[in-house]
Amino acid sequence: LLAWRLAAFLRLPAMQGAISLHWAIQVIHDAPAALPDAALLDKLRAKLRMGSTPSARARVSDVAAEAHRVGRQRLALLLLEEFEPSASQQVPLLLTMGELPTALARAISSDDVELTHLVTLHAKATLASTEFFELLLPQPTAQRLFASYCRAREPELLKTLYYQANLPVEAAALAIREAYKATTWAQRMRGLSIALQFYEHSSLPQCAGLERQTEEQLKLLDAQRQLE
Repeated sequence: LLAWRLAAFLRLPAMQGAISLHWAIQVIHDAPAALPDAALLDKLRAKLRMGSTPSARARVSDVAAEAHRVGRQRLALLLLEEFEPSASQQVPLLLTMGELPTALARAISSDDVELTHLVTLHAKATLASTEFFELLLPQPTAQRLFASYCRAREPELLKTLYYQANLPVEAAALAIREAYKATTWAQRMRGLSIALQFYEHSSLPQCAGLERQTEEQLKLLDAQRQLE
């Protein structure tokens, strides 16, 4: 406290922030393991609010990172939720903590496209395919952004995304477009066959008619092959 007041007297707000950070980290390290996270948060709360300017206060993201390092994950989440308004500070730490659903929700709510891409690509690299698509399903915004990424970088993955999101018409349309761009009969038949499978496994009413049309197109292509 003396150091903090000296820094205030000398008008060194950055030093005040560094002192507050050192104090908060020491409180976390000295806390008994049996002390609940909520009680520890109460001890930290007053000191984290000390300082008349942001630079004179401890960076909450740094305090939360230390809480995570010593195994107090819930305390880290509580600190971020209460004190850290900046998504750009929250999201990277949430990714480090493995809190992917929270990180994705926070990135989307901030309307930061780059931050949302960061979370989705991190999740794609670290999660199994099934878990990754389960993460995206409740988030239409993330699905739309990831679809844009797939169109540019991984078109094959786009069909899987559409299928997992229960969008068989979009998945089949993608397969059909790829089929008509193909230069060989076999490639075109393969693309249309994939589209047919999407329609067959869908319960949407419009897929029944599209399924029949795709079957007829496959028959026509086979007839064309025989004639040629």
